[in-house]
Amino acid sequence: PAIRQISGSSLAPTVEGLKGYCVVSLKAKEFVAGRAQYSAVFEDHTYYFATAEALAKFQANPAQYAPAFGGIDPVCWLQEGRLVEGKFLREFNGRFYLFETRENWDEFKAAPHRFTLEEATQVSAQR
Repeated sequence: PAIRQISGSSLAPTVEGLKGYCVVSLKAKEFVAGRAQYSAVFEDHTYYFATAEALAKFQANPAQYAPAFGGIDPVCWLQEGRLVEGKFLREFNGRFYLFETRENWDEFKAAPHRFTLEEATQVSAQR
């Protein structure tokens, strides 16, 4: 997937569950607000970064930082077919996921193999 730096006139929606924080900083367990001057679009979402270095890290490997499913709650999607943007950010096996509710996170943790991207890809391929 392509990454592009953006200007204020070409904004895509943000991943609201990130609450404006720099996703690279979140990976380091730090809550640092992103800044508009350091931004990029990946998979139709705008991401803001705290520094030029954080932006460069993201550009080098966006899948390492961007939430799985583009921020859509995998429990809602795979069990109910609903596209719901998650509010609660959690990390599992080095990947960020967002969940609509804490209960969905609990369900994910109980059987993560049902909701990871690999499993979802296999399910989609079988349909």
